[in-house]
Amino acid sequence: MDTGLRDRVVLITGASGGIGTACARQFDREGARLVLHGHRNLGSLQTLQEELTGENVILSADLTEEEEVDHLFRKALDRFRRVDVLVANAGIWPEDDEPIHRMSLERWRSTLDADLTSVFLCARAFLRTLERTRPETAAVVIVGSTAAVFGEEGHADYAAAKAAITYGLTRTLKNEIVRIVPHGRVNAVCPGWTMTPMSAAGLEDPAIVTRVLQTRAHKRVARPEDVASAIVFLSSDRLAGHITGEILTVAGGMEGRLLHRGEGSMKNMVPYRGPVCTNCGGAPRHPTWGHGPPHPARGTGSGGVGGRSPSPRPQVRRGPHDLGSGGPVLRDVRDPRLRGGAGSPELRPLQGLPVCDAPPPRTP
Repeated sequence: MDTGLRDRVVLITGASGGIGTACARQFDREGARLVLHGHRNLGSLQTLQEELTGENVILSADLTEEEEVDHLFRKALDRFRRVDVLVANAGIWPEDDEPIHRMSLERWRSTLDADLTSVFLCARAFLRTLERTRPETAAVVIVGSTAAVFGEEGHADYAAAKAAITYGLTRTLKNEIVRIVPHGRVNAVCPGWTMTPMSAAGLEDPAIVTRVLQTRAHKRVARPEDVASAIVFLSSDRLAGHITGEILTVAGGMEGRLLHRGEGSMKNMVPYRGPVCTNCGGAPRHPTWGHGPPHPARGTGSGGVGGRSPSPRPQVRRGPHDLGSGGPVLRDVRDPRLRGGAGSPELRPLQGLPVCDAPPPRTP
């Protein structure tokens, strides 16, 4: 299918990352001319440039610095005389889990600068460029995250920044761009777990992968190409010319609840093979929390990062026997079976492994 992107000038921020690199390859196949932005990983961009067949240029900039962003767009204009599409993909995800009451102001500001302020500066520079060149059409695709949709425990900074660009900024810019370019469009994509360098640490843990896959209809982690295809689609006036202000989640049907019980599975990933609850088959997670979420009524916390979603965690409350000799008793407050009191499933340590009293899952 012809996307109509031939000879269009596309500026991709963070082009050296997993999703950015996949975008560059797909836009190149469509015949677009590319501005490949990078900052610290320019070596990867040079390697990428060697495999691309179309016209392209590599430009470096710190997107948190106003002058460098303005210089980036000036250099793009010097080379191509216009910029038709902005893919705002660059961003960071702090690896450490830090609840907000332990989070430093320094980390908060650093994440918001990298994930929110950088997108503001790029969007502003792009609209100023459009004001000068006055093209017939233009498009912005903002790369958000499922953290914007579901939140992400331990990463309030990231979730807040991604929610800001996904909802507030996207839906404001779609009204502002048409004052300059009547057929201009602004949309967002929200990836969940994606096999990128940024998510590599989490995806190395098979137990996390297994639990995450229980929250989505498609039991596999996304490839960068899955997200890039959505970005190319939204960039195309021919394919998506009447779509603006929309948020497209690319996460295999992810929800903030369990969709599958037992072990998940995915191609090219190793499922969890460690010890499980001998009764219900749930995977152990933490000596304090008990095992993973095997019960269909148990909810999960979900979210993501342009490449990563957090592991589901149960909300628990402590019962009257927490300090008993049998070990801590943890209960999920969202499990309706706990409201009746007697007969409630409880998690207890047994020979170092948690086991629950819930009946084994029925097989159809």
